[in-house]
Amino acid sequence: MPYTLEANHLINSAQILEKYLPKSVAMDVAQLLYVPRLQFKITRPRKSKFGDYTFDRSTGNHRITINSNLNPYAFLVTTLHEVAHLRVTLNYKGNRKPHGKEWQHEFRVLLTDFMERVNFPEDIEQALIDYLRKPAASSCSDPFLYKALLNYNTIKEVLLEEIPEGTVFSTGNKIFIKGKKRVKRYLCVENKTNKPYLVHALTEVQVISVPLL
Repeated sequence: MPYTLEANHLINSAQILEKYLPKSVAMDVAQLLYVPRLQFKITRPRKSKFGDYTFDRSTGNHRITINSNLNPYAFLVTTLHEVAHLRVTLNYKGNRKPHGKEWQHEFRVLLTDFMERVNFPEDIEQALIDYLRKPAASSCSDPFLYKALLNYNTIKEVLLEEIPEGTVFSTGNKIFIKGKKRVKRYLCVENKTNKPYLVHALTEVQVISVPLL
């Protein structure tokens, strides 16, 4: 069930966050979120993103949302990503690029700190070290980090790149047939309209039928 954390209930927030984070850092994260006019919401799963941050200039209110189905490591990394956006809004004046040098600095500081507090699995730790050299717009943009985080999901996700060419699969509310790879995407054909789409290799899919060999 989704939760909304209010910044003025630190202990209650930490208790809720223990269900989603490595327990050793639940209070640390709750303290990060102890910011005036910040709403932190744990939402139903969204396929398009792990989380997001928004700032309402008219009211001065901040809002962070994180998907409820993330494993503890993915939940932590995504939360730190969004808190870095919050810190850019709070600490820098003027218009800034969403993932510019200011955000990269804030995210690097946060992630480096928590890497000393959390005993990450070896594959995630190495992926994070590599990722920190130049943080991307999202963990999904880095295939090595994304795959490392997915390894710790309770339910194993099937990625488009893992299924054979010619497989019929669904993602969202559409059904496709997998085609050939074009750099980081596959040229797929929508089953209903025969319209071609370029679908990212790391898209989570549901297999309908596999071609006979």
